[in-house]
Amino acid sequence: MQEQWDFYFCRVDDAPASINLNLALAQTAPLEECAVMAWVSLEMRAPREDGFSSAEEYPVLEQLEDALMRGLGVGNATTPDAGPLMFVGRNTSAGRRDFYFYTGSGYAWQNRVAAALKGFPDYRFETGTQDDPEWQTYFEFLYPGEDDLQRMQNRRVCQQLEQHGDPLTQERPLYHWVYFATAEARAAYIDQILQNAFEIEQEFEADTDEYRFGLQFSQTGLPHYRTIDSITLPLFFAARDYNGYYDGWETEVVAPDQTH
Repeated sequence: MQEQWDFYFCRVDDAPASINLNLALAQTAPLEECAVMAWVSLEMRAPREDGFSSAEEYPVLEQLEDALMRGLGVGNATTPDAGPLMFVGRNTSAGRRDFYFYTGSGYAWQNRVAAALKGFPDYRFETGTQDDPEWQTYFEFLYPGEDDLQRMQNRRVCQQLEQHGDPLTQERPLYHWVYFATAEARAAYIDQILQNAFEIEQEFEADTDEYRFGLQFSQTGLPHYRTIDSITLPLFFAARDYNGYYDGWETEVVAPDQTH
């Protein structure tokens, strides 16, 4: 099974929430052999005031999650009597941590969870299963919207820069790509971004039937976790207004010895 785990913040039932999920499953789901959604809802013992996990409790929650996955047989090709079992994501909100799975059968689910968590008698939890052949819980609850996906991509690019020694403290040219279905839409988008002092790098035609009309443009900016969303999201939404799509950004690595 392919894995690409990432997280994003949102609101669930009007409370702040953090959702962590395996994004890679969107490429293959729904899976016919895993048509049952199973869940475990855990009541945290020492959550923060905002409902998220506290630094104090975090290590125990990590141990509990490891025990839950081992006890349920996550990662095995099949589990006894229930067939395949896939852990797809979790939601932390309102003092609870909810784990979501897809499996071939909900057989003895509550008993299986109880056995997996027997080493954590101080924690209260609830369980349940429901038929979900279209994976609606995954796609309609766990999976992020387009703007949250862009925020996640922004974070990944910043992380990659840091992994190459970039402290993210110096402004430099940031290069962006967008694609449109028509040349007219691209021209209208160009008119808009030129008003915000972006520089056009190139216009080109991609080798595809849809969204053929590409554009690369740039502007000096700071690629930092605190600033990059405010730079890219307006570009993302503007591209969508013209029935196009924003395809991300890149920049050069600036190592510490290059910042002076």
